[in-house]
Amino acid sequence: LLVALLLLCIVPIQELELESKPSSTNSNSGFSEVPTWRVGDKWVYSGLFDAETLIKENGVSASVGEIQGDAEMVVLEILTMQIENQSTLVYKTRMTAEFDKNGVDLDGYNGDLFIDYEFTEFTRVSDLAAIKSDLALQIEFKALGFINIDVADIVLHNTYAPPKEVYDFPMRLGERWFDNYSQETTWSGSSDYISPLPADESGSEQSYFGVTQTGAPINDRGQTITYGGCANSFEVTGWNDAGAEDSYRWWCPDIRNHAWLHEES
Repeated sequence: LLVALLLLCIVPIQELELESKPSSTNSNSGFSEVPTWRVGDKWVYSGLFDAETLIKENGVSASVGEIQGDAEMVVLEILTMQIENQSTLVYKTRMTAEFDKNGVDLDGYNGDLFIDYEFTEFTRVSDLAAIKSDLALQIEFKALGFINIDVADIVLHNTYAPPKEVYDFPMRLGERWFDNYSQETTWSGSSDYISPLPADESGSEQSYFGVTQTGAPINDRGQTITYGGCANSFEVTGWNDAGAEDSYRWWCPDIRNHAWLHEES
């Protein structure tokens, strides 16, 4: 699936319009409770996108490298939805990012690559379990002042039943959990290079997660965050059915959100 080729790594560079609230971390017992969000809460991240993998895996010659840009996550709405025949409070959030890079080689041309990323997600208020999401991705390439290539303009929609529990609050070091759920995946949009789009899928899935370490966030390259306030974070690692790691994220109770997110899903 195309989505397996997407990579997004994000770390906060500032918290905007995020009102100060008491930390949900108990420093003595070393655990983190589920946070409370409000409409308008906003987090700004530094983003990294691997567009070259996405393009090359679809048979196109490219030299792009990783592209950096800022990403912003906002709580848009708190609403009520019917989940498993129960009226359930739900957060609607949206993360948006714009990435661009000059001097990109694509299909024999040298030019500029522009990426618009938008991820809208519905999560259960009680535990931040994922209910459904839409990933909208637009990739455009421009060269020589007149060549415009729509590399991708697609939307990937995922629905989980029951909701997918990426977190298991209260979180403690060493805890592990797994989810059994049904996942429905649908595609829409168009692309000059991805044709036809992957087929829609629906079926049973199983995901494994665990709190693998605590402390200041650090990634698999040895990079750490450059701001204070998240020294008591929790790393949540995800594995697929085959036992291969496919995600990791650092949950920071002080900002009531992840401090670092890396996904290949």
